[in-house]
Amino acid sequence: MEIKFLMTESLGLRSTACVVKFSDFQLFIDPSFSVTPKRFDLPPHNLEIAKAQETRKTFDEEILKSDVISFSHYHFDHIPRFEFNPLEFNDTLDYYEIMKDKTVWAKSPDVKINYYQKLRAEEVFRKLGKAIHKVDGKEFGKVRFSKPIFHGEENTRQGWILCAICEEDGFKFIHASDCQAIYKPSVEMLIAEKPDLLWIGGPPAYLGQVSRKFITQAVQNLSLLAEKLPQVIVDHHLLRGGDFQDYLKVPKETARRNGNKICTTAEFLGKENNFFETERPKLWNQKTN
Repeated sequence: MEIKFLMTESLGLRSTACVVKFSDFQLFIDPSFSVTPKRFDLPPHNLEIAKAQETRKTFDEEILKSDVISFSHYHFDHIPRFEFNPLEFNDTLDYYEIMKDKTVWAKSPDVKINYYQKLRAEEVFRKLGKAIHKVDGKEFGKVRFSKPIFHGEENTRQGWILCAICEEDGFKFIHASDCQAIYKPSVEMLIAEKPDLLWIGGPPAYLGQVSRKFITQAVQNLSLLAEKLPQVIVDHHLLRGGDFQDYLKVPKETARRNGNKICTTAEFLGKENNFFETERPKLWNQKTN
C-alpha cells in the first residue's frame, strides 16, 4: 500500500485529499480543496493562488488515474464544487463527468446528515447516477467505512462523516477526515481499530465560537491517540490557527514517552509546514514593505 497525501492545511490549502494505491487499484479520498476568499480581511496571496493552481494539476492527474473515489462528507473542501471558482482553478476538468466512469463510495444522503449536506449529497448522487454507492458501515475488500461519526462534538450541527479504513499486507491506514478528536467514543473506535497510521483532522481551535471545553477535550483525546497508536497525523482545522503547536505540546510529549509519534502531514513527509492562509497578514505585509 502506498499513501500519497496530496493536500492538507500543513501543505498549504484547506483539504484532506489523499490517494491510497493498493496492489490492484487506486483510491482517491476526498478529491477537493478550497481557498477561502477572505481571511483576516485579506484575499489569498499570490503564493497561495500559485499553490492552488499547482494542486489542481496534481488532482487532475490523480483523478484520471484513480479507479475509485470516496467522499467522507459533503463540504466543498471534500467534494468537487458544482460551479466554477476562479480561486480553485476547477474548470480544467469536469470531475463529475470523469467520475461517472469510475466507482464512487460516498456517505449516504439518507441518514445522519444535516440539511445543507443532504442537499449537496442529493445533487452529487443525481450527477453520478449508477457510479455512486452509499457506503456507511460497509466493507469492500481492502477498504471498510465506519458508521457515521460526528463532525466534531456530540450532536454538532456540522453533521456526520465516514472514516475510510484501508488494509493491505498487514498494514492498516485510517483516514478520519473531520473527526476533530472531540467526541471520545469516536476516538475510542479509532484506537480499537489499531491502525499502523492514523490521519485525523484536528479541532477548529481558531474559531472563537467553538467552546474551549471542546478544544480541551480534543487535546486530551489527541494525547490518548498519541499514547495508544504508533503514528498519528493531525491536520486540517487545527492548523488554521497560528497557535496550533500549543495544542500539540502535550500530545507530542505523550507520544514521545510511549515511543510513538504525532505530527502534521508536512512533518510526516519531512517537509516544513506551509500555511498560506494563516500567514496572509505576514505575506501581504512582506509584499508592501
